[in-house]
Amino acid sequence: LELSGATTLLPFKHQLGEYLASRVHAGRTAAHVIGRFHNVLLAEVPACDTPFVGQTVAETRLREQTGLSLLGTWRRGTLQPSYPHTRITPDAVLVVAGPAEHVQALNRLLSGRAPA
Repeated sequence: LELSGATTLLPFKHQLGEYLASRVHAGRTAAHVIGRFHNVLLAEVPACDTPFVGQTVAETRLREQTGLSLLGTWRRGTLQPSYPHTRITPDAVLVVAGPAEHVQALNRLLSGRAPA
C-alpha cells in the first residue's frame, strides 16, 4: 500500500507497545532514556518511590549528586519547566539531561548505592 508517495511502513504498534511498557512501574525505579543529542542523553524517571518526592528541585541536589540537569516534569501529560522552588509530587515524571555516566549515577542513587 502506498500513501502519498510513502514507500516505508512504520511499525507504530510496536513503538507504542515499547513506549507503554517503559512507562509501567514494576517496583524498581530507574531512568529511561528517551532521546539523545550527541553525547547528552534525555531520560525520564517516575518520581514515585524516590527520595525526591516532597522536595523542591533545589532540595534534591540532583546536579550535585549525579551531574544531571532536571529540565522539567511531566504532570498529567503536560511538560512543565522545573525551577528551584518547584515541588516534586508522586505523580510527576522527572525529565533529566546529561551524559550516560550521569544517568548511571542517578540509577545508582535510586537503587540505594552512592553515585561514583
